[in-house]
Amino acid sequence: MISTPLSSLQRMMDAAVAGIAVTGAVLAALLLLLWTRGRKREVGIFLALGKGKGEILLQFFAENLLLALPAGAAALGLAALLGERAGDILAAANGVEGLDVAVRFQDAAAVYGLGALLLALAVLLAAATVLRCKPKDILSQME
Repeated sequence: MISTPLSSLQRMMDAAVAGIAVTGAVLAALLLLLWTRGRKREVGIFLALGKGKGEILLQFFAENLLLALPAGAAALGLAALLGERAGDILAAANGVEGLDVAVRFQDAAAVYGLGALLLALAVLLAAATVLRCKPKDILSQME
């Protein structure tokens, strides 16, 4: 009797999480695209000085990872706090006792892994627009 509403709620939450992940990935890719285009001159200079495209791509990824790690840690802490409170509210509304809501290590690791993968894809897509150009073309467009 109780498992049916909770199963329904679980499916609804899974769909919401998937939708939020896709929306977040698209927004991250668009923001990174604008950010990378703003650094077009810098990329042109690096390429003209002989820096490899792979090095530039790794630098972009490292910069974004340094921003994503503290943001992910803050989100994980917030999820733990709010998840427990939301679980208490849902349990009270459905008359369920002993509902334990916690962020497990496996879930956190999966979220971080998926986030790193999405970040890598977004950086790769955003950087592709700049890295496919030749340094001479990039620098001549800037003037």
